[in-house]
Amino acid sequence: MPIGFAGPLLRSSGMDEYRPLGALGQPAYLSHRKLVAALTPRLGPAAAQYLARPEIDEANRQVHWHAEIDGPVRRWADLPEEEQARFAPRVVEIRDGLLRFVDELEAREGVTRAESGFAHLVRQAVRSPGAETLYLVGDTPVLTLWGFEGGSTSFDTLTFNPVGVRAPAMAPVAPVAAAAVTASRPWWHWLLLALLALLLLGLLFWLLRGCEMVGDGRVVPERVEERPPVEGVPDPALPPGTTGPDAILVPRGDGTVDGVIAVPEGTVPDAGAPPGEPPAAEPPASEPPASEPPASEPPAPEQTPPEPPASEPPPSEPPPSEPPPQDQPLTLPPPDSPAAGPGSVGFLQGEWKSDGGLVDQSSGRPLDQRYRFDDQGQGQAVIRRADGSECQAPAAASRTADGGLRIAEQGPLSCPDGSSYAPSVTECRPGADGRTSCVGVNPDGSTYTVGISR
Repeated sequence: MPIGFAGPLLRSSGMDEYRPLGALGQPAYLSHRKLVAALTPRLGPAAAQYLARPEIDEANRQVHWHAEIDGPVRRWADLPEEEQARFAPRVVEIRDGLLRFVDELEAREGVTRAESGFAHLVRQAVRSPGAETLYLVGDTPVLTLWGFEGGSTSFDTLTFNPVGVRAPAMAPVAPVAAAAVTASRPWWHWLLLALLALLLLGLLFWLLRGCEMVGDGRVVPERVEERPPVEGVPDPALPPGTTGPDAILVPRGDGTVDGVIAVPEGTVPDAGAPPGEPPAAEPPASEPPASEPPASEPPAPEQTPPEPPASEPPPSEPPPSEPPPQDQPLTLPPPDSPAAGPGSVGFLQGEWKSDGGLVDQSSGRPLDQRYRFDDQGQGQAVIRRADGSECQAPAAASRTADGGLRIAEQGPLSCPDGSSYAPSVTECRPGADGRTSCVGVNPDGSTYTVGISR
């Protein structure tokens, strides 16, 4: 379909009626040409035709939304339920294709900044203020006011369920059917009930462990009898090791009194000691102190890690790197000012980036286009592809009578594989606010937005 084609008018909206969503440094709806060029080879013409073409009316501050195809126009919300169900698979196919395209682009290994920005552009483009912005032109779904959002009734194609935009009235359900639904509980519901019963049984068992039976069958809590301390038994309040390194406590239930110190394994108790009393301690001379190591092993010196000099910074920490400079948009100085340079185009000396929405037709990925000029406005136009190859053509810049700038490519941009890109013309003019706006000019005279930055 030719670039200048404008199908039936679906609706018109004021530029200030809704809030535009931004992507790639400009409102998303201004990237219609870029989106169509990227979506057509990947998802087919239906996905590209899904986005109505915006026609900008600067004089009246309006946007006129045209379909790219002919046919009778109907709002989706006005369709009967049976027609919504009939055409819903087409909306679902477009929705799933767009979602798959965005997910693959974002999940690609080594995704570039341009690819990430384009994925964000698609996500912003398929949003609109409400479901009433969706139309059916012939048999094709078309979305208007895309790239805008309104108040609380936001519409997102990627999450839209076309079946049930206007849900049919539900018939009253008989009580028997409700009882049948209640009876069909999932299997995990019964598993949760069984686990709850086990937890209650465990809690009851734990409570009964602390109780004992008395003669008359009553259950009373177990009482812990306080016994006087046995002579020679260490006080629990004393620090560990007070009674010697070999003392251990005999557990309750072996016929001994709680807290009596037992004889260490491998030793013979003192025969003269009365029962219930600890054996006499051996003379201190025959037992070396526990805290001193044997004489054959000299004490190991304390290892103190060396501290690095405080004045010298660690060599492994590189100095903090400065963030990369942001792109500087093109600013046109007056032709007769010193800032314009030789021939009024000397300020262009260097490399400039052109963002006009150029997309590789085979892969759907954005292309990197740049201009390289000398101080006389002569240079080259370069398109760098994803595989690193460059397509080049001579380019020249000149000033116009109204103080604008004209960049013309002198021929097709030739690529190493024998293919080429058609030459283009870019025109820039300063605005009343001091900002420079640039547009690309098609052979038929139609224009599209271009961003020029250094």
